Amino acid sequence: MKTRHRDAVDAAVRESAGLVREPRPSRDAVVRRRLHQIYYIFGFLFLVSMILVATCAEITILLCYFQLCNEDYAWWWRSVMSSGACAGYVFLYAVWYFISELEITGGVPSTLYFGYMTLVSGIFFLVTGTIGFYACLWFVNKIYGSIKVD
Repeated sequence: MKTRHRDAVDAAVRESAGLVREPRPSRDAVVRRRLHQIYYIFGFLFLVSMILVATCAEITILLCYFQLCNEDYAWWWRSVMSSGACAGYVFLYAVWYFISELEITGGVPSTLYFGYMTLVSGIFFLVTGTIGFYACLWFVNKIYGSIKVD
């Protein structure tokens, strides 16, 4: 009984002196909260990826339509180049970021940075160019498939 009373008095003294810490959340609660945020990140990344796919497809179809209206039927490489051109923007942004924001000095780190950004831009070109090509292929098959020859 005396130990309970002593513990209560010690707790009251610590509380009045401001020595009581706020209870920390359990580790499981922290992990759950972080995992929930990760799901938001993947959902946002998926949404932005779908917007990129839709934008590449629509712009390529529009430019292919203008090209076909001018009776220029060599649309294959132009469909790849028109949607893949945004990779040039990505590389130019990387150059601007290197000049204005990064404080990299020396040849080796600069070479690594530009080497990796060239690879990223090249892969981005291939991905967006493929999206544009298949969108344009679908469009051309759709419009020429609806023509009836009598």
